[in-house]
Amino acid sequence: MNRLVMTAIDKLTNIRTMPIDGDRDREYICPECPIDDNRVICCYNPNEKKRKKENYFRHLQLSPDNPCRRFTNPTEKTIHDEAINIEEIMIKNRNKIIIQRKCNECDNGCDNVYEYEIPLYTDDKKLIKECRYDSSNLKKSADLGYLDENGIPICLLEVANTHATAEKSRPNTIEWFDTDAQTILDEFSVKKKSYLLQCNRNYECNKCIEIKEYKKREEIRLKKCAREEERQNKLRLKLDKLRAEENLKNKLRIQEEYRLHEEKEKANANLKLIEHKKKIWEEYEKKHALETAEREQKRALIIQEMNERKIIEEQEKRRHKEELDEMKRKRQIEDEQRRLLIEKKKAEFDIIKKKSNCAYCNRHEYSEIMWWHLNCGYCGTHYKNVNGFICIVDDDDDDDDDDDDDEDENDDIID
Repeated sequence: MNRLVMTAIDKLTNIRTMPIDGDRDREYICPECPIDDNRVICCYNPNEKKRKKENYFRHLQLSPDNPCRRFTNPTEKTIHDEAINIEEIMIKNRNKIIIQRKCNECDNGCDNVYEYEIPLYTDDKKLIKECRYDSSNLKKSADLGYLDENGIPICLLEVANTHATAEKSRPNTIEWFDTDAQTILDEFSVKKKSYLLQCNRNYECNKCIEIKEYKKREEIRLKKCAREEERQNKLRLKLDKLRAEENLKNKLRIQEEYRLHEEKEKANANLKLIEHKKKIWEEYEKKHALETAEREQKRALIIQEMNERKIIEEQEKRRHKEELDEMKRKRQIEDEQRRLLIEKKKAEFDIIKKKSNCAYCNRHEYSEIMWWHLNCGYCGTHYKNVNGFICIVDDDDDDDDDDDDDEDENDDIID
């Protein structure tokens, strides 16, 4: 993180000041430090690459109890808030700020860029942080809102530090931009005639939109052609089927005529043989029908048995899964109870350790081996926690039973 662009408050005017506008002869204060320890000075840093000196703020001197790292290692929230403050200051100072939004369709070889110049600030306009731009939904707000004299949003400015703003969360009727916090801090670190920011929103130019629409129309046309070809194939198959059925009917008709002719010729000569054949044929058909019925019945029984087996297996799987979930839930509850008990024992031992002095040297300096084992920092006396009390342990016994003591301590804590 570049510390050169973190702002400070002018002690005389109480105005938030950027490093590029800082004066080494003035006094500044840190907005995050207590009153007794918030003095900030403006320094300069020689930049060899740019051949110039850049200003930056730093604490004059921090007390050991002050953990402020605003100008050396700021947090993500500090970076986000600082980017919003700097953006507000630069707009109010009437700087020329241009926001670019590049086309994301790189596959089409497109290099079109949408540019938006933020209107110059006047006294009748407003800049509002956490701007509520939608009266119907008060939960929706922008990081920085730029309003005209009638209170209507001119544009909305979002600052992204860890993640970008979702497209569906902002209106399309208002110009809004999503810029990276680090980009804002880097761009406004040096004085320029105009400043250029990159917007992270998805943007497609008219050329890319036309290409997408053409591809969509072409896909629809190909689908129509495929459907028409499929319909023609179905009609062709239907005609072939009708022709095959007609040929089969003609063939069956000819066979039937030939059979009748043969029967007529043989009727007078062999009526008994014909009757016998007819009887045999009827018996065959009846037997065939019975065998078919038996096969269908067996098949139905097999299918029913398979379905029942499948249902039983599903029930077994569901029961097994429920048992595993119950065991996992109980294990989580036991782990959580064990963790809370250990934390409670640690806290009790810490309180006893803070209140107790060494029995030999009467000093209160301990070096902790484990949270239940201590050594005196002066005389080396070895202590341990036994049921919430600090007890002296002999070195010989401790060396022999180190592992057993650790296991017993953990068991006592868990029990």
